[in-house]
Amino acid sequence: MTSADYINESYFAVLGLTGHGKSTFLNAISGMESCKVSSKGKSQTQKNQLVSFVYKNHRFNAIDTPGLDDSTNNEEKINELKEILKVQPKIKKLILIKKYDDVRLAQSMQDAIVHFMDAFPKKNFWDHVIIVNTRANKHSEDFQDYYENEYEKFVIKLKDCKYLYDEMIKRNITIPTDLTEYFVDSKK
Repeated sequence: MTSADYINESYFAVLGLTGHGKSTFLNAISGMESCKVSSKGKSQTQKNQLVSFVYKNHRFNAIDTPGLDDSTNNEEKINELKEILKVQPKIKKLILIKKYDDVRLAQSMQDAIVHFMDAFPKKNFWDHVIIVNTRANKHSEDFQDYYENEYEKFVIKLKDCKYLYDEMIKRNITIPTDLTEYFVDSKK
């Protein structure tokens, strides 16, 4: 099948900390085992990797990025992200992957988000972002307890990140009041 055979084609990037399930998520939505997955907390994805798949005559092109905040050089990973954004201006969505109960937004993640802010042309950057909370087994007592008693929307956590908040103001990016956010059980 050639590109002309597809009705539409979309590009998106998947960003997250090491071990939060980026590659597992891509394997699940693509229906393929294209991305190596680690259970040891060290990033298996060391370089940006393109994963393409077709769903209902729509071609999706996903960029699986290296995990942030592991033992390898985050600055090098951020620089690689900047390069991919320069050569891949077709990226229109950013999927932020995080463990459902991770309450922090690591500095490396904030730095990477800022680079994506510069890559998207529209003022309202957050319209291009989807938050995917992984390892959210709805039958687990831990998840049910967290969701009922401790869950704070990502947009609330975002407002607590002074660096990121200041960068949004500096770039005249609209501060979101709500974001698209999903919970998935990435172990299945």
